[in-house]
Amino acid sequence: MSEYITIGDCAVIFQGRNLDKAKLNTEGKGIPYIVGAACMKDARLKCEKYCENFENETISKLGDILVSTVGTLGKVAINDIGDCVLSRHVCAAVSYTHLTLPTSDLV
Repeated sequence: MSEYITIGDCAVIFQGRNLDKAKLNTEGKGIPYIVGAACMKDARLKCEKYCENFENETISKLGDILVSTVGTLGKVAINDIGDCVLSRHVCAAVSYTHLTLPTSDLV
């Protein structure tokens, strides 16, 4: 029996996508847009940009573990703000218990 597990044993990793800047605002309209490591402070999220039109984008949910992939590589924060759109500079580790999968995909 193994004494350790990998992230892949308990979570799925999703990478965000960059949005057109025209979709973003700083007035708090819509849901937060997590740009990258600059939005992560003391393992919490701090958001300055928002997105109202986020169809087909990568959405992080409350409790996801977010990791920066550019700049300050590997900076980590827990999603403590709820639904937010992720840029390409951020990945989310989503626990299998948070996913809704069709039963045919389960082993």
